[in-house]
Amino acid sequence: SNKSSGSKKMQSKVSIVPLSTAIQTAVEKELDLVEISMDQDVPVIKVVKLSAVIYRSERNKRSGNKAGSALAEKEFQFKVQIADNDLARKLSQMTSFLDKGHRCAVRVRC
Repeated sequence: SNKSSGSKKMQSKVSIVPLSTAIQTAVEKELDLVEISMDQDVPVIKVVKLSAVIYRSERNKRSGNKAGSALAEKEFQFKVQIADNDLARKLSQMTSFLDKGHRCAVRVRC
């Protein structure tokens, strides 16, 4: 048997089959045929659950957006007459953000 113990993951099989066989396999397994590559001599088609592919794609886009916004520029505002302890706290926060890879902007207000 080619099954792994207890795993429900589908085995990846690479083979060239007629389109009718691919359609029949997809119908039997209640899955979809998805064209992966069109610019080859033989089209590459995968038998997968399309809703799962779409979900993973959207999830990856959402997680990418979070990462992009997390590294946004952090702005620190200082008054000319700032107390020493406030200055030390803000500088400590700024150093922490810079160590994490964030960009920081400083604005001095009168």
